[in-house]
Amino acid sequence: MLWLFRHSRWTTGLLLIVSLSVAAAPAPFFKWRSKFNGQVVCQRTSPGDGWERLAGPFRDIGCQQSGEKPLQRWDRVTASPRS
Repeated sequence: MLWLFRHSRWTTGLLLIVSLSVAAAPAPFFKWRSKFNGQVVCQRTSPGDGWERLAGPFRDIGCQQSGEKPLQRWDRVTASPRS
């Protein structure tokens, strides 16, 4: 383990990768409409060239919850009191 600290470039790179992965947020969902038949789907990325973005961003896979509200992180969730 001491060899890791001797190589400062490796240590810096490793710390950078770890810090970026911790700060990453999930990608939002969007509603997409087919230019061919008008079908609407909810996906994170465009299904292809024949699709146009209809609405979004959304937080859930069903495109129901607006993405404008900040996401609640699992480590900050407060437990509800049980009766």
